Amino acid sequence: MAFNKKDIPGVGLSQGASGGTPKPVSEQIKQDLAKGTGPGALGIKFELLVKEMKDKKKQMFIEYHDLISMNGILSQETSQQDYQYTNNYSYDPIRSSLGAVWIKKGLHTGPRYASPKPSGQKLSDSSVDTGKKLKQLNVASDRSFCHEVLPLVRYKFHTRYKNNGITNIKLSAPGTTNSSNEEETPFKSKLLNIGTVQYMFLYFDMADYSDSMAKLVPFNLFFDTRQKLEGYVFQANTDTGFQTMEFDATSGPRRYDSMFITPSSTEDELLSEGVIIDELGNYQIGQGKIISDIQDKIFSDHTIQSQHAISEEALPFFGNETLQGNLIADVKPIYNYFLAEWEYATPVLKEQALPSVYHAAHLEQEGKMDEWGSKFKFRAFANKLINCDVEPDEYNKAWLARINNNVVISPDRRYMEMVEDMKSQFPMYNEITFKPIPPGEISNSLRESGITVDFLKTQLSYVHSDYSDNSMENMFGVLARMIMLASSDPKILEGKDATIISRLKDPASLNMFEEAEEYIVSESSLKCYDFLSWLEWYFTELDDPPSGDDMKLYDKNLYKKWSKFYGSSEFKDLIDESNTNSFNKAIGLIKFMSRFVEQVQARSRTLDKIYSGTDRHFADTDILYYRIEKRSSTSGEVLQNFFVLPEELDVDKGYSPQMKIIDTSVKYGADYTYEIFATKIIIGTEYRYNMAPTKEEEEEFETVTADHVAMDGQAIFAPVVSLHENKNTGRKTRMFSLYDEGEDFNQTSKYVLPVKVNLRPTVKIYECPLYKETGVIITDNPPLPPIVNMYPLSGKRNKVLMTLETQTGDRNLPPVAIESSDTQYFILERFAQKRQIQYPSGDYIYENLRFKADDDSSVYEIYRLEGEENRPREYSDFRGKLHKTLDKMSPVPEGGFEDDIATNTKYYYTFRSKDMHGNISNPSHVYEVEMVDLGQDVFYPVFNAYEIQEIKTQDISADREKIVTKSKSLKKRIQIRAAEQQILLNEELSGITGETANVPDQDIVLGVADKSLWNDKKFKFRFTSRHTGRVIDLNVDFNYSTEKQKEEVVEACFDPKGE
Repeated sequence: MAFNKKDIPGVGLSQGASGGTPKPVSEQIKQDLAKGTGPGALGIKFELLVKEMKDKKKQMFIEYHDLISMNGILSQETSQQDYQYTNNYSYDPIRSSLGAVWIKKGLHTGPRYASPKPSGQKLSDSSVDTGKKLKQLNVASDRSFCHEVLPLVRYKFHTRYKNNGITNIKLSAPGTTNSSNEEETPFKSKLLNIGTVQYMFLYFDMADYSDSMAKLVPFNLFFDTRQKLEGYVFQANTDTGFQTMEFDATSGPRRYDSMFITPSSTEDELLSEGVIIDELGNYQIGQGKIISDIQDKIFSDHTIQSQHAISEEALPFFGNETLQGNLIADVKPIYNYFLAEWEYATPVLKEQALPSVYHAAHLEQEGKMDEWGSKFKFRAFANKLINCDVEPDEYNKAWLARINNNVVISPDRRYMEMVEDMKSQFPMYNEITFKPIPPGEISNSLRESGITVDFLKTQLSYVHSDYSDNSMENMFGVLARMIMLASSDPKILEGKDATIISRLKDPASLNMFEEAEEYIVSESSLKCYDFLSWLEWYFTELDDPPSGDDMKLYDKNLYKKWSKFYGSSEFKDLIDESNTNSFNKAIGLIKFMSRFVEQVQARSRTLDKIYSGTDRHFADTDILYYRIEKRSSTSGEVLQNFFVLPEELDVDKGYSPQMKIIDTSVKYGADYTYEIFATKIIIGTEYRYNMAPTKEEEEEFETVTADHVAMDGQAIFAPVVSLHENKNTGRKTRMFSLYDEGEDFNQTSKYVLPVKVNLRPTVKIYECPLYKETGVIITDNPPLPPIVNMYPLSGKRNKVLMTLETQTGDRNLPPVAIESSDTQYFILERFAQKRQIQYPSGDYIYENLRFKADDDSSVYEIYRLEGEENRPREYSDFRGKLHKTLDKMSPVPEGGFEDDIATNTKYYYTFRSKDMHGNISNPSHVYEVEMVDLGQDVFYPVFNAYEIQEIKTQDISADREKIVTKSKSLKKRIQIRAAEQQILLNEELSGITGETANVPDQDIVLGVADKSLWNDKKFKFRFTSRHTGRVIDLNVDFNYSTEKQKEEVVEACFDPKGE
């Protein structure tokens, strides 16, 4: 939208018949802002803020994501209910049947594995490296299967399985891939060539089953929880229709370890469920498909834990509790100073078009800041937008607005100090702070090689672009680019639905949350990138650079169109480097790959870690960079993204304890949401089961099985039981008969099924939620009450003169309401100042609000009660008793009035200020006024200040008991100016008389205070350095001159020479 000057009286071009310089009417702009009629007047929805408060309170106390799982979870609120699974539930059937899956039981518990908790002696990796040590520990035969799994330990299953013939499980030690018996394409990581193999041995006792039914028992472990809860749909052969096989738990509700066949199962029950009997008397349930569904599929696990930052606002709740290991974050809205034209003009612009402090620091860094002056010309810019025929889209679609979509920051300390110094020049900003995660070896390797930045270029080319353009054409363009990444070969972008279980940190001394509230389960779509596929493409382009219209891994024409990179000169040189096959870059990448392979190998997981529900289970992570997403809380639209690389280690100072991002592209009163994502590199695992070896592998299966059962004093021998044979490939799934030492080889009911598992590490990149804050609104603080002066008028017994002036200062005070609507206002102000948090008792943790003279007063409100019988006991007694308002924004500003009073009657007054944004102050003290008339033309006024205990002032500083301070600390600048009572027009001494204010012939006199500044008084200000003790004295006197006010002149909207 553009400004419609016809609809805004007094705002626009003022130009004579012969042309001339356009002149804005600044006072009209201030009046519109004060009345709430300007384009900058943005409403805040009270009901929405209050409704969101409970969720925001929880968000503030999240300290950890105990689980981020792409495989989903099972949940069971009570032990009598069936398990429920999340939409993304996807565990392999064997792992699922073992209970090596994440569950949440009850509302008040965190995530854990479904398999039982460990009992008895705890084992470690080092204690199970040989069978000899196991025998010494005497754990080989009586260790119960639990969610703490180690190799070479034979675990016995729980009663539910054991009583139904499924007795034990054992994993071999991990080893490297055996290339002699491997397939043509080994199961190894691309580029890294890393792979591991482990064997799993499943033990059975078929004593209670017939021979034909015994062959079905292992299949109880080959269905996942989803199938066991809903039933398995199958077709035994082409002559039968589809049937549904049900799984019944032996006791209680259906769960992950339910079975379809038990010793009590009858042939009739199996036939009724669609199982058929072939000509050889074998039961058929589609065994070949069940095995191929497991064997032909690659399963994965990238489950992680991730820290979440606690809000800085929550810190007072923890008292003396240590939070040393916790991350802390916050978003602070900062209102620096009032600039009417800026606040009036900026609502028609998109946030991207508003100036960035990072670009300002960049100009300073490049020595170009002189083009702008020492300060951005905010007023001139706003005046041009208001008064000239400029369409906002000229700015919204300009180059500077486009590159402000994505701000990429490498936190070079010198550059960040420039940003910190310049932020005070901007009228307002939001300050995002968080404690960063220290980068590890992988993060440092990626950054040093330049790969982190190059990966960011891919994101900025295809995923993050122009958020200000909501046209269908742009939206389809973004979607098309993302589809290119998702469908490319190799595939880079993957869509992943994650289940996240977040834990709240409840203060020890307070019961802030119910037990059921201390864990939050959510499902979120996380951006996921296959880094090895990206790296493969990266090396391919180095060897054979793309040409013409070929799709590039990253495109400078795209990422530079919507992004700007800030930081050291070395960082910017890295950005501008083209992706060419340079010798130096190739040597650097060779060194990187050598380190990277070692780093990934050291963090690779084995099957026993995946089957464990302890800390050993979780994939290793390292921080890559941070993304801070800025949205409109009102529309939900993304406005900007900030990408922040981890700080490089300073060998002398270490890492900075806090990362700070300054967002100056903000509007007054707009409601923003900021979410910080920690973009992490994840060393996950892919694995594949092989339970039907090729003919070449059969000997290996038998040898490895014989070696591992021998560790437990057992042996394998004939007969070998075939569970299924693939007629096309000849591959068989076989169980070996198992014998204890001294047992008759002709009689056994025990069997062992070997399963070979190939594993390889994967490298993914996930965006993990780190911190989120909603309802970030920049407003100025409410003002302080006015300074009140009362004077009798000579010869007037029924009148009293009252003058009011803006009070300067900065104080913390409890808010005091007069009108019923004030309560809602102060609640909104609590949200704006982030002081809305309450103890469980309902008391505010921050009782006071900040009252500060950010801008001038626009209106004074005078409340009055008449008669001693109406003497107020609290400020609410003044409700509905507004006596008069003074409009400081009127053509003749109203700073005082003569009030009519009756003699010998007590009146009670209290006064309030409204600032330029309509914020209201607390009421002043109550003033008792009486004109005592003794008769015979003898009368005199009585003015008393009346205290109400409801007002309890607490100064914002630690020691400000007196109104005037003789010393105070300062930073870089100080402003010395006359107080308002010294600059008010003294009408009497200026010769201004009568009911109308005529311009006097004599010079005007300023000041209504008892002691004047203007009588040649001199003041000495002494500045003492805290570091050196050196002293500088500044002698000051105050003078004023009288001259006719000129209208403010702004630059012409056209080039006069051109005209």
